[in-house]
Amino acid sequence: MGIEEMLLGYTINGAKQLGVEDKKGSVEAGKDADFLVFDNDLLTAEHEGFSFNMPSEVYICGRKVN
Repeated sequence: MGIEEMLLGYTINGAKQLGVEDKKGSVEAGKDADFLVFDNDLLTAEHEGFSFNMPSEVYICGRKVN
């Protein structure tokens, strides 16, 4: 599985499986602002270390969580 497919599984496709794609899974106007910020570019991260990239920031409903 490619990195792009993995990211889709973690985001919009996961939201579709849960039936919440109208509010989650992608960054769009009107959706919840739940997202992660990473120091590394996940599209160029090595496959072996992909799941070990920890987020540097977490946002829920647009607010940074400590």
